[in-house]
Amino acid sequence: MNVLSSAPLSHNNRAQAVLLVAGAEGKTEQAPAQKQTSSISSEDKVSISVEGTQKAASSPKTTHGINDKKDDPNALTEEEQKQVKELKLRDAEVRTHEQAHAAVGGQYAGAPSYEFQRGPDGNRYAVGGEVQIDVGEEKDPESTIQKMQVVRRAALAPAEPSSQDYKVAAEASQKELAARAELGKEQTAERNAASTDDAANKRNESSNNERSNRSIHERQIQQYTAIQNAPTQGVTSANSLLISA
Repeated sequence: MNVLSSAPLSHNNRAQAVLLVAGAEGKTEQAPAQKQTSSISSEDKVSISVEGTQKAASSPKTTHGINDKKDDPNALTEEEQKQVKELKLRDAEVRTHEQAHAAVGGQYAGAPSYEFQRGPDGNRYAVGGEVQIDVGEEKDPESTIQKMQVVRRAALAPAEPSSQDYKVAAEASQKELAARAELGKEQTAERNAASTDDAANKRNESSNNERSNRSIHERQIQQYTAIQNAPTQGVTSANSLLISA
């Protein structure tokens, strides 16, 4: 499994990594992700995620007076109001990014899951997220080609794809090329088989024509022999028979 993220990520023994978008002081709240509709193995899933680590880490800290300020927005300081505005913009950016992946990915994409941070006003804002997408090959090359085209479009769907988005798009392109090569081999084999069948049919046709010509020639010889052996008075009728043949 590969992961889309601009930040360096470590991989475990199953080549799996997850983008963790850290909020202030490294604390985040994660909303439960919806169950994927497609049935795929973990090795065939990648996470299409936004670039959020650095932005989330620099997001405003919220450690005091949250409940009071949530009830009374006027209690926010000018700096806190600025932080809330930034969190709202980030929330909209993250949701738009992830929803673009999911919408284009269709049946191959899961529902977006988000990392949340609580703002000075007490509300939760999405500061990062990911979308699982199936990049497994299909049973036949043509289906794989069509699927990888969808995966590539899904990876590049956001207005500003992340570096990991580009990696998934590249992986889909590579699998599409491999499928096209396999399809080409299959088509070549089918053409060769068809050519072999055509050659065999032509040989059979030629053999049939040869047998037919041989049969006609044998009948002519028999008729000619009959003429030679016939009495003199029967020559005319025998010749007529030869000509009509």
